[in-house]
Formats: sequence, C-alpha cells, structure tokens
Amino acid sequence: MATNSLLYLCALPYRGAAPPKNPHRCIVRKEEAITYSKPLRAALGGAVAIIVANIVSNILFFQLGRPILFENEAQSAKVIAVLFEMEPLPLMFTNGPLYMAIAAVIGIIHGLVFYWIEPSLPRGIVARGLAFGAILWALMALYFEFHTPFNMFGEPVALVAVELVFWIAVVAVQGLVLSIIYGRGRDELASPVE
Repeated sequence: MATNSLLYLCALPYRGAAPPKNPHRCIVRKEEAITYSKPLRAALGGAVAIIVANIVSNILFFQLGRPILFENEAQSAKVIAVLFEMEPLPLMFTNGPLYMAIAAVIGIIHGLVFYWIEPSLPRGIVARGLAFGAILWALMALYFEFHTPFNMFGEPVALVAVELVFWIAVVAVQGLVLSIIYGRGRDELASPVE
C-alpha cells in the first residue's frame, strides 16, 4: 500500500507547535527521505564541500595571500620553516591526493554534524549554509589559529587576523556548498495533508 512509505505525525507536536485543531490534518513526510536520503546527501555534501573549501583555502592562503602571509618580514621564521623548508614537508604539498582523501573523510563527518543540527539552523539554503559556516569558524578556525600559528609558531597577531578573515571565506564556501547539495531542509519536506 502506498501509505506504508509515508510517516504520519498527527498527535505529536511539531517543532514545539500545538497539535492541529483538525484531528484529520496530519504532517506527512516521505520516510525514505528522512531515513536514508538526507544523511547520505549530508555526507556526500560534506565531502564535496570540504574539497571545494580546500581549493578556496589554497587560493586565498598560498596564492592571493602569499605576499602578505609568507613573503612578509614580520612572519615567524617557524611558520616559513614548517611550511616550506623543514623535511618532511606538509602532506598537502607532498601527497595532495592522500591529503584530499583524508579531508573528504573529515568533510563526511562535518556533513553528518550538519545533518544532526540542520533542524536548528535557519531556513533557506543560503542562510543555513552561512550559519553552518559560522559554526565551523567559531569552533574550528578560532582555536586552530590560536593553538597552531600563534601559540606554536609565534605568528604575529596581525597575520593571524588576516588568516581568520580568510577562514571566513573558506568556511562560508564549505557551508554553502554543503547546504546546496543537501537541498531542502527536513522541515521543508513536511507537507500538510487534509
């Protein structure tokens, strides 16, 4: 029967709302869209999004930002040594495919976190993607920049600030790409049925 593939939520409050006044009015969702499609889209979207974000990061940090960040006399010698001189060089320079494969796995995890918190994010693909990017920036970029470039490598505060601005663009792209691939939110899949 066709109704077996649908999930009816009549008596349960929906996102804190009171039950419908008409007892025959239900919220209907396609069960497979909630159970399988959305987590898979989130995982795939997370992998693609982090790869695109890595490309943007490379352009911002190592191409456009190179004169400011790495050809600047104020830059810490430790940063230059670790990135460009000390062996072994970073994996991103010596084995790009392996680096991107590991990044994709991390992106899958980001995508699943996105799926988990998606109902609490703003509605709309752009707003939702930017909100997730802001979460990534607050929870990832801030600590990374403090702990590694500033704390471990002695990077000047002004250059850390430039990098934090670059990170805004990187995580905004990551959030937007993930949100676009994810598509409509789970709440938007619900449709009232009389």
